[in-house]
Order: sequence, then C-alpha cells, then structure tokens
Amino acid sequence: MTLVPDWFEDNFVNVEDVLIDLFTVLLSEVDVGCWYADDWLDEAEPDPQLLFFRLPGARVNYDSNSDVCNVQIIAVSGSRDTSWRLMSFVRAVLLPMQGFRAKFEDYTAQIWCSDDVAGPEMLTPGQQIDTRVVSAVLSVRVGLASRKRYMGEVTDALAAALIPPDPEVPDEPPVDP
Repeated sequence: MTLVPDWFEDNFVNVEDVLIDLFTVLLSEVDVGCWYADDWLDEAEPDPQLLFFRLPGARVNYDSNSDVCNVQIIAVSGSRDTSWRLMSFVRAVLLPMQGFRAKFEDYTAQIWCSDDVAGPEMLTPGQQIDTRVVSAVLSVRVGLASRKRYMGEVTDALAAALIPPDPEVPDEPPVDP
C-alpha cells in the first residue's frame, strides 16, 4: 500500500534509531532499544539496558536543516552504580558531539548534542520507579535526511485536484438588482 506520493523522500532521521544504532555498536553487552518487556524490572539482576525515547517539546529548524529533539535516556542494570556508569558513558559520548557524522548500514546521520535538559535525575526513594534506574533528558540535534522542500509538488497536486471551471458559468457572482 502506498501511503505517501512517489515524489516524497523522507526528510527526517529518526533520532531514536540513530542513538540505538550508535550505542548498539559502542555497547555490545547492553540491550539498547526503545521499548522494554513488561517484566523488565522483575529480575533481581536484569540485563543492562539503555533506552531512548523522543519526547515532545522539540522543533525542526529548516534554516539549519536540522531536527532538534529532546530525548529521554534510561539506563537500568542490576545495580544503581552500574546504571550511573552507563549514563555517564552516554553523556560523555553525546555531549561533546558537534556535527559528528555517523555512518550506519542504511543511512548517515549528523549529530549535535547541546546540553542536558534534565538529568541525570536525583530522585527520592519514593519518587523512583526502582533504584537501579537512572534517567536523563538531553537535547540532541540531527541533520535532516533530505533538504527537499515540497511546495512545488504540493502546488501541482492541488492544481491537478481542482475541478476545472465550467465555461458556461460566469466568473463573477450575479448582481442583485
């Protein structure tokens, strides 16, 4: 099924995929992803996990051809110290990135990381989902996959969809006498 016109090229890089692909390469012994199993914290010693979620509140900047994203990062392992170490690694890798080009199998992404938006969070025991979980929110900017603008295609599609005027009907509305 074709959902979008053939002339459309994806403009946006999925920032979650970029970070998952990057840290899957860097942390081969950590389960890196976006979703987790329902019982992810039920184990006494869960496998180390690093989760990335794009949050609302970011923006696209077409002038700089980039997508500015707020990304929540969650590190979880069998101990809070190990989770903190994972989060420290993620922050140490991402925060210095200023235009870093990462080449993956199907795409290339350019990454800038500006700062911590919130994190890592120091929560009271009552606020924590589990003491082994460490989370943070970083502002990550990724370059657009395509600089293409579609105004010409949209204009052409609208013009083609319009019903041609009937030559028997006058352009001006009738005037009341």
